[in-house]
Amino acid sequence: MDNSQFVIYWAGALFNHKELLGNQILANSVKNLSNGWYDVRLPQDFQTKPSAKAIDIRNADLTELIHCDMVVANFDGAELDSGTVVEFCIAKALDMPTVLLRTDFRNVGDADGIPWNLMCAGWPRTEILWINSLADYQRHGIEDFHNALARKIIQSLDKARATASWLSAKIALEHFRRTIQSVGGGLDAILTDETLASIVERKRQKGLLA
Repeated sequence: MDNSQFVIYWAGALFNHKELLGNQILANSVKNLSNGWYDVRLPQDFQTKPSAKAIDIRNADLTELIHCDMVVANFDGAELDSGTVVEFCIAKALDMPTVLLRTDFRNVGDADGIPWNLMCAGWPRTEILWINSLADYQRHGIEDFHNALARKIIQSLDKARATASWLSAKIALEHFRRTIQSVGGGLDAILTDETLASIVERKRQKGLLA
């Protein structure tokens, strides 16, 4: 990965045409409008075949997540996608700057100002971006709508990245190691100590650790 870029893991559903296309359009817009400063990795582009074992699909996604610098998690829907929530929680365990993106104008939360389950609120180094897609689509039209949303995502990424980390570079390698061991499923065999040391050093060089 290029150390001059911040690599974004795009967590979200990828189960139908609308989700696949929406993910790709927004990812391209974020990269282009940030002049490549933010490079987005989409699980739909590297995920193993649906016929693969579930644990292998899970591990492929989590390996890519941990290699990335930041996360955008799509929190659309009447119920949040459970896989996305798991990826969000692992990102938070590793103190990755995160944007929670909701383009669904429905409020399905159980607390004021929180459009989803309150257990997904209050996490450090996390920005919430909640827009009314229908209103913005009618205001901007389809192409300008995507670009306007991408600009808001970039602003939220900037803000999340500027928030100080609680994770010290001195303890980061051991913290990463223990977190990955807690995930189980053979992930620690994929993310070896040598690999983790490289990931931690890159994060240190980019100013993502305390």
